[in-house]
Amino acid sequence: MTNEAKETGNVAREAIVTLALLRSTMKAQAEELQAAMRAEVRNAGEGFKQEAHAASATLNRKLEDMIAKADRAVDDLAKAQSAFSAQRRRLFWGLGAVVLLCLISLVATYEGLYGFYQARYDKLVQQVTYLDAVNRADVVPCGDGRLCARVDDKAPRVGDKKQYRPVELRQ
Repeated sequence: MTNEAKETGNVAREAIVTLALLRSTMKAQAEELQAAMRAEVRNAGEGFKQEAHAASATLNRKLEDMIAKADRAVDDLAKAQSAFSAQRRRLFWGLGAVVLLCLISLVATYEGLYGFYQARYDKLVQQVTYLDAVNRADVVPCGDGRLCARVDDKAPRVGDKKQYRPVELRQ
């Protein structure tokens, strides 16, 4: 879309320049025509002088109308180009804001999900480590919801008060 916008802007600038050149060419031609007609009028008779003056006045009015139309067209194109540039600028700012908001929400979502799943992962790793140790221990149910274990009597005691002994591994 940027290339189309640039191309449209370039076409509008070229049209403005072309119309300005046309206007200046038309003015120059009108002045040359007036000068030529004045020279002819001086040489001609009085009746011809009056007819030529009337024709010159009519031609001048038509040329002035054409120049005025060309001026209006140049002004209209300049206004359209200015409006188009302003609209394009607003569009780019709007798109920039949308992209920025998308990036912010993407980062926020990532951070939120990463924190949540990281905490769950750490908890599951602890549970897996505990269940792995229980699975390797030589433990059996004894009844009344209790467990019986084969304890390693030769291993050193562990715990705050040295109240625990390691369970031997299952064979």
